[in-house]
Amino acid sequence: MKLFDVNPLIYAFREDSTQHREHRAAVLAVVNGDEEFSAPDIVLAAVLRICTNPRVYRVPSDMNEAIAFANALRASPAFREVRSDHRQWDVFTDLCSRPGVFGGHVTDALIASFAITSDADLITSDRAMGRFPGLRVRHPFDPAG
Repeated sequence: MKLFDVNPLIYAFREDSTQHREHRAAVLAVVNGDEEFSAPDIVLAAVLRICTNPRVYRVPSDMNEAIAFANALRASPAFREVRSDHRQWDVFTDLCSRPGVFGGHVTDALIASFAITSDADLITSDRAMGRFPGLRVRHPFDPAG
């Protein structure tokens, strides 16, 4: 299984993003593929929050278009919903208790915990996600990813 981080989805959605075409192709390959994938609610909410934020983009995305993008991901037959449970919470709090995890890294730990407990490869462009033990990280352009 594959689990998306926020950044590949933003790059795939926003046409003005660096390497938009490549990210879009990589995301579509997963979405239209046979292997299950997920994007936890916190990831999809972050895509909406960032893409529609006028402080991030001079011309922010339309909220309805961003929601339609998220809904299209969820509508894929390969999409599997992941939810929090006791095991995921335990993994999350263990990751948070590690040195250097604070502030914005807490959300990264949450996303990592979903991937770890789902036995999924995290699809991300954020190399720093590799700091979490037990997390398998793949770049969106990695053929194995």
